[in-house]
Amino acid sequence: MITGLNHITIAVKDLERSFQFYKEILEFKPLIRHSQGAYFLAGDFWFCMDLDSRTRAAPLPEYTHFAFSVSSENFENLSTQIKKSGAKIWKENVSEGDSLYFMDPDEHKLEIHVGSWKTRIESIMKRPWSDSIEYFDVSNSVDSSIVIRPAHDHEACFLSGLAVRSKSYWPYPPDYLEKCYNVLKVTSEDIRNWPVGVSELNGEIIGFLL
Repeated sequence: MITGLNHITIAVKDLERSFQFYKEILEFKPLIRHSQGAYFLAGDFWFCMDLDSRTRAAPLPEYTHFAFSVSSENFENLSTQIKKSGAKIWKENVSEGDSLYFMDPDEHKLEIHVGSWKTRIESIMKRPWSDSIEYFDVSNSVDSSIVIRPAHDHEACFLSGLAVRSKSYWPYPPDYLEKCYNVLKVTSEDIRNWPVGVSELNGEIIGFLL
């Protein structure tokens, strides 16, 4: 059984340049350095680099990237430090939590992020971006204030609105959303006749299942 992520190794063209970037700009803690590479700690995580003449000459077009945790108190200072270094910004943040998306000297796509998988799931539960999201059992890991309970008749209107808001997260035209309303609508009769459940976070309804 896999118990976690052990380490990441990146290929670099210029060992000195990359060593200085990760040490001075990102403030990784160096462990060892040799003629062909180096080891660092990013917090408690083992991060490695190897000198490789085949290192990419341009950023990959795909979304693959490495994200590193930073505290909310340190985010602005580190973001400023990264931008002043001349690092390229490859994406603007549109998701939960502060993030800066940038590239290292070899154009590996990186991110610094304030938050965790727990805060991300809580955010999704409050504002689902799709009606196709499937949640798995993380009851021992997520905030214990999330409660699943049966829906009440008087909540039908609110649940209908929640369904429409979730659908409208995507840029559908207004006329299409109007046509979807009757399909998304939840009635008191639905709640009485079907096992409708709602999820609450800190007393606020954030989702439902019909």
